[in-house]
Amino acid sequence: MISFKKEITFKVGNITFGRNGGENPIVVFGSMFMMDHKIVSDHKKGIFDKKQARNEIEHFVDVARNLGLSPVIDVHAQTAEAMVKYIEFVADVTEYPIIIDGTIPDIRLPAAKLAKEIGINERTIYDSISPDTRDEEIQKIREYGIDCIFVLLLNPANLRPEGRIEIMKKKLLPKIEKWDIKRALLDTIVFDAPSSGMAAKAIELVKNEFGYPTGNGAPNAMDFIKEWHYPSETYYSVYTSILVLQQLGGADWIFAGPASAADYLLPPIALIDGVIAYSNKMMGHPVKMSKEHPLFKAMKYLQS
Repeated sequence: MISFKKEITFKVGNITFGRNGGENPIVVFGSMFMMDHKIVSDHKKGIFDKKQARNEIEHFVDVARNLGLSPVIDVHAQTAEAMVKYIEFVADVTEYPIIIDGTIPDIRLPAAKLAKEIGINERTIYDSISPDTRDEEIQKIREYGIDCIFVLLLNPANLRPEGRIEIMKKKLLPKIEKWDIKRALLDTIVFDAPSSGMAAKAIELVKNEFGYPTGNGAPNAMDFIKEWHYPSETYYSVYTSILVLQQLGGADWIFAGPASAADYLLPPIALIDGVIAYSNKMMGHPVKMSKEHPLFKAMKYLQS
């Protein structure tokens, strides 16, 4: 299996990022409040079914922990008003890390400010900065005490895996160093289903070069696949194959998809996570696997 010259590990709240050869479990992000999330009745104002939201978050966390995986809640929002409401709610529901996942700074930054005000900035992850991010935005993020930030390795001039390394060296690494970002999560970016293979290969190259915990948003591939109108069983089989492809590239973390789909998406991730660690151990890497490791937890879970 894949091994790397160096692997940076760090904690965000109660979760460790960086797999250390497979010793640490992969981190899985369960998404909430997306545009097609039926529990949301008003995406602009952030009005949603709180009981159902709590159930979905708690179930995602329970399934992940029962499989030996490390859960994080990924919070989407269409407006700043909605994002602030969602973050405050999720912070009260779970002790695990939370991702501020908005499309523009005007949606993200008010939630980053809230995170500091309510004392959850150490378990908050900001999504994201890119080569075009202005220093003013990063300055605000750092003022709010958030130093775990997604870094998008977006290189329109070179979409091949090597292009991610080029843009990291030229534009992103200088930003990380200038703003003293200690906990960077490198995102190799999945645009659609065909690009998922290059994104997986990019994980291997980028992680080997820089060492930071690396992964991507593999569910981006599914917008394309939805158009094929698979039956649900086939859909989730295709979905998990895209996720597993990223794991085989060496992913430390992955956007697993909707938190509500934990029962379908997380068991295969856990099993493959365990297989990778076991393979590394058998090939001579110093990987420690306790009974709490995903390899054993997944097998037990699938047999129950």
